[in-house]
Amino acid sequence: MKKIFALFLMLVLALSGSGCSDHSPAANDEAGKLNIYMLNDNQNVRDAIACYAAAAPDVEIDIEVGVPDYDTTVSDALKKLNTRLLSGNGPDIILMDDIQSESYMQSGQLLELTDIVEEAENLASGIAENSKYNGKVYTIPLSVTLMANISRADASVDFSSLGKFNESIKAEHAVIGSFDRQAALWYRTQIEPELLWRRGISEEKLKTFYQDLYEQMDMIYGNDEESRFASFQQINLQALSGLAAPHVFFKKIGAAKEYIDTLSYLQMLCSMGNEGGLDFSFCRWEDKTMYIPMNRMAISSKSQNPEGAAALIKYLLSEKGQQQIAESTGCIPVNSKVLRSAMENSEEWENVIGGAGSYKAKPFTEKDVNQICNMLNENSYSVTTDGILMEIIMLGAQDYLNGALSLDAATAQTRKKVGIYFAE
Repeated sequence: MKKIFALFLMLVLALSGSGCSDHSPAANDEAGKLNIYMLNDNQNVRDAIACYAAAAPDVEIDIEVGVPDYDTTVSDALKKLNTRLLSGNGPDIILMDDIQSESYMQSGQLLELTDIVEEAENLASGIAENSKYNGKVYTIPLSVTLMANISRADASVDFSSLGKFNESIKAEHAVIGSFDRQAALWYRTQIEPELLWRRGISEEKLKTFYQDLYEQMDMIYGNDEESRFASFQQINLQALSGLAAPHVFFKKIGAAKEYIDTLSYLQMLCSMGNEGGLDFSFCRWEDKTMYIPMNRMAISSKSQNPEGAAALIKYLLSEKGQQQIAESTGCIPVNSKVLRSAMENSEEWENVIGGAGSYKAKPFTEKDVNQICNMLNENSYSVTTDGILMEIIMLGAQDYLNGALSLDAATAQTRKKVGIYFAE
């Protein structure tokens, strides 16, 4: 279980442990206090903020976590946040991961970041463009997570839909990866884009999704009643990799959808693919490569220190800030120059992967570097998850899969909640 941090935890920073060099930010005169809100605890953001704080030691930073435990729902956390914002007592910076930002932008709760983004050198053009809302920018990610379809090189696996995936896995007599992570990935890639676009979901599509999840649960757990339990609380649905690639490569499992959230994991995946040990492709929506904008920063219009908040974001988007994020967190940076340099200068490394085997990852090839950089600079689709909608859909699935509700009841209840959510 992830370590749970208390609300309003004071960020204690030691330069020796942060992995950050002592560079002063371009604008660090805005000393004072900054309160940063994140829905789910995020160690990568903590590490990124540690880099800024090491360069701006006069700034006192508090971090607040909205969902600190399994008992707190996304809905409850965001209701509390919204109440604070309406009362004028909001945080300075809101981490918008798993928060649908449209309503906050429409209601004037976020300050415009367009100038900051336009001034940021070498920001990947696709990411900059996808961050716009009505031509303006209100949220900007510090890194990205990719999503990949991975299968054994000797297997024929159909990733075009969850139902077809299940059929092809059965035909191959293959084993698949972690159920909870797979379910969340299928939601993000198959259900969420259309759900947000149509502002609703049909009874047929939702029933099919729930039935396909049930079939996949059967494939993974069979008659093992002790293990057969779906747990889709928000804290279990975060976009974190599960090391499916090496398990496919060493033929422990046959196929899986997977989050690619670090440069080292991306290097390992490309290396394994180049060796012919597995096949992979990045997930797509229509003709666009999908990515999750991670560590999305926004400044509250109720901020008591908007200049200080802007200084932090400017620094973390700068070349130095992005280099430090890549080095201290391992995340995939949004700065094209930093990303290309990190891949071009990658070195061979070897690691023992628990439950799979020992693997020596080769450096990125020129083809790898160009493909990934071009992907983020050109034709891409940003998956900005709405945590409340994901919670509604997945908790409905949980009720059905665990036998608390029938398929009809779970579908009807979920569609009613979705309708109410979009009507509010």
